Amino acid sequence: MKFVANRKNAMICLDIEHADEMVNKILFDKILSLKTILKEDYLPEVIFDDSYILENGKSIHRIYINHREKFSIYNKNTWNSCYEFYIEIMPKFELFFYEYRDIINCI
Repeated sequence: MKFVANRKNAMICLDIEHADEMVNKILFDKILSLKTILKEDYLPEVIFDDSYILENGKSIHRIYINHREKFSIYNKNTWNSCYEFYIEIMPKFELFFYEYRDIINCI
């Protein structure tokens, strides 16, 4: 899991970037099988993207939540709402992951 904050947006992500593409697919599919639980019980706004393109051009599997407000790392006036977003969302994401880690990590 990671926090992303740049000049355009902020988000909390679970990136799947294993060296073996088959492992990536299996992990993404396992989390995708829990999508209804994740959306209904934890994070209704979660986005599943099986081909998210990073700035370097690499394609990864990403499960993420976007910060709802405008954000720029260069604008200090947007930082407080971003911190609040991280504080609100990250524990929910972590709780889901910890509660279902046996399913997710079983390869």
